[in-house]
Amino acid sequence: MYYYTAIIILSCIALSVLCILIHENYRISKKDKRVLYLTCVLIAVSALAEWLGERFSGDTSIPTWSLRVIKCADYILTPIVGGAFIAQFHSNSIRVKLIKWVLILNSVFQVVSCFNNWMIIIDDENDYIHGPLYPFYMTSYLVIIALIAMEFAVYGQHFRRQNRASLYATMILVFFGIFIQEIFCGEIRTAYIALTLGMTAFYIHNAEFSQTVADDTIRTQEFHILVSQIQPHFLFNCLSVIRETYHEDVENGDKAITQFAKYLRHNMDSLIGKQIVSFSEELEHVKGYVDLQKLRFGDELDVRYEFECTDFSLPTLTLQPIVENAITYGVRKQREHTGIVTVQTHDYKDRVEIVVTDNGPGFDIKNIKEDDKTSHIGISNVKERLHKACGGELIIDSVPGEGTAATIIIPKNQRGGVIKYYADIRN
Repeated sequence: MYYYTAIIILSCIALSVLCILIHENYRISKKDKRVLYLTCVLIAVSALAEWLGERFSGDTSIPTWSLRVIKCADYILTPIVGGAFIAQFHSNSIRVKLIKWVLILNSVFQVVSCFNNWMIIIDDENDYIHGPLYPFYMTSYLVIIALIAMEFAVYGQHFRRQNRASLYATMILVFFGIFIQEIFCGEIRTAYIALTLGMTAFYIHNAEFSQTVADDTIRTQEFHILVSQIQPHFLFNCLSVIRETYHEDVENGDKAITQFAKYLRHNMDSLIGKQIVSFSEELEHVKGYVDLQKLRFGDELDVRYEFECTDFSLPTLTLQPIVENAITYGVRKQREHTGIVTVQTHDYKDRVEIVVTDNGPGFDIKNIKEDDKTSHIGISNVKERLHKACGGELIIDSVPGEGTAATIIIPKNQRGGVIKYYADIRN
């Protein structure tokens, strides 16, 4: 009995510490905190009821009715603890409704049984044994466990795959502790220590998930800020092209405005709303920009496309700034021969690469001036968004007098698909 007393005391202390942690967690809503507090209290009170039942069984100094009340509370509260776990899911499924009804029927049954020998029989020595309807209680208890297991399984499907294992392991831990106690007919008391550990693990799971959501939200906000930075930069460059085209050829200037309006109509929604787009969408965006530039440069600009693969995704506004940079700093700075910009894709086992090359004057990367770095906002922006969105890289290689090559590296996951950090958190 001493070891069991120590277990109950430690469980209650652990639950108290857990309540402090819940109170200090600002990411949990007040409503969810109340449910967590209630669950901890129910576990503690249920554990105390079971402990008192064991403690006073065979103690002739206490009234028989008090032992009946204690055991009645034990048989009512223990299944309700399971219901409290499920209450944290905020589910209104048919399984949850069935659990509620079984808990209500069990509570009514236990209260009625408290006044007769249905559930427990107490002899002259104040020892108790299970009554003839105890199997009814165990049947309802097992039904509740089965429904809880199903609800846990369904609830886990709302999380990413890597967040499910800990949730299911928590469920197994609790059920294992309960079954060990039942199999050994109460000789080994493991149910409430398992419930306490399970409650702690469940809180840790939710806290980690909340942190993951917070981190993803921050990354999403940072991504939108980066996109919002590059959009005005891109629009300014387009308007500059239209202005220069007007100075040289009014008719082409009119065409440029029409092309620009068409371009915006088809692409701005995706620029504003999406973080990850297909390569085909990004390529359409690039071609719209190239068409604008061709109105300005005519035959002086030749953009070529050579693709090994196109069935992949990438962060929005990744390729267009690189092509824009190749035209702006590669083609516009030299007029001796036709400016050639080549866009290629290469498919490797662990990554996809997009290579944009130009035959412009190139530059010395080591000696690039700080002013030039500032003017290359699109490049630095692309590097940061690639890193944040998919762990990708942008590598610039330039040789003065020969041209520049920009390589976008997009890693694949283990199944060969391009990593998407911005997929739905619950998928």
